Amino acid sequence: MRHLPKGLTGNRQALVAFRRSKYTGGTCAGVPVAGGIRMSSRTASPMKRGLAAAVLTLAAAGAATAQGGPTAPADVQRMYETLMQATVQNKVEDFHRVCHEDVRAAVTPETLAEVSKAVQPVLGPGYGSDYLGRYRKGGMDVHLYRVDPDRSDDDLLVILAVRGARCAGFMMR
Repeated sequence: MRHLPKGLTGNRQALVAFRRSKYTGGTCAGVPVAGGIRMSSRTASPMKRGLAAAVLTLAAAGAATAQGGPTAPADVQRMYETLMQATVQNKVEDFHRVCHEDVRAAVTPETLAEVSKAVQPVLGPGYGSDYLGRYRKGGMDVHLYRVDPDRSDDDLLVILAVRGARCAGFMMR
């Protein structure tokens, strides 16, 4: 029982399902899970925990989208749109206007020019965006967006970390 996350110790059925899925395969809350998956926060790296949180958020967002979907806070949506336009159009001043100092220092005009050159052919002709949701990580609100480029069959995942009212991280995958 010491390997179980907090909250599962009080529910015997969830405890049994979790142990079965963790060690021998089976299901957890009715969802098939491969055996051998460890979800202990003590053994998983921060990257794996962050990825697991993103996957869970995306799964929840998929369910929410079927019911109308979540909506981004207005200030976050404006920040996202500013960052996307600045990235596609290579406007470093606009990009820096919504970012923390450490992000401004990391994203130089040369860096943004390289990124813009890479994404402009795909995103320049146009794209659609869907807000997927948010989760908390390291004192920040991390917002997820699905970007559907007009010129590509592949979607992009955009991760926007916000601390205070400023961008603390922006990544496209």
